[in-house]
Amino acid sequence: MNFEDLLKKNYKPYRKADGQTFYPDSNYRPQSSSRNEDRFNPVLLFSSLRNSRKLKIVILIVLLALLAIIIGIIALLYPLFRSIIDYIADNGLRGLFDEILSSLDTIWNGTKK
Repeated sequence: MNFEDLLKKNYKPYRKADGQTFYPDSNYRPQSSSRNEDRFNPVLLFSSLRNSRKLKIVILIVLLALLAIIIGIIALLYPLFRSIIDYIADNGLRGLFDEILSSLDTIWNGTKK
């Protein structure tokens, strides 16, 4: 299609949907208001990650921070896990359940002084 055809109105638009007019050889894509644009698209993230050095650095820092937090939580809770395992080894699972039930009973009924 050239400019004279446009002035003479000899062009034939390609109608894809109501209210949208396209030309067959055009790469124009209208903006859509669908909800799919709001969803997370991992392909776009990986393509932008491949091209953006700043995004790589930010994601690396976030992953290292998450790893440090997880290791810190495990280190803080390790003595608790170890004491629970030792208690189970000494008294068995029945003793652990009895201790839990007596604690829950105390919480439910109160101390009743």
